[in-house]
Amino acid sequence: MRDFMVQEGINESPEIAQFDAAVAAQKQLMKSKWNVYWSPTIALQGNMSRKMWEDGKGADGGLTIPGASALPEADDNSGNIGLNLSFPVFSGGSKSAVAVTGYRYLHIAMIRLQGLQTAAIATVAADMARS
Repeated sequence: MRDFMVQEGINESPEIAQFDAAVAAQKQLMKSKWNVYWSPTIALQGNMSRKMWEDGKGADGGLTIPGASALPEADDNSGNIGLNLSFPVFSGGSKSAVAVTGYRYLHIAMIRLQGLQTAAIATVAADMARS
């Protein structure tokens, strides 16, 4: 009966529920930061241009070489596409500092949660001893 009452006291405590949620959120945040630690940055880039008007010396024809046929004129449309994959090998220690700080916050939250659970057990046990 005592164990049941202690467990119910822990389950119904709003403070313990709050710290339990904080620990779960910090664990998820650490998982996300760990994934970022090893994930590359990917960027896709594209460009498209069209020559609308051209004027000036040499604008009316392509390049001609004496004794050779004229080179074809360039198309008025041009474009390119590129994919950039970036993985910083060294980032000044900022990634590891973020990870260490996150683990410290997680550790602190877990210690507080254990302290609240211990206090709840002691409170329930003292209440049961009085009754």
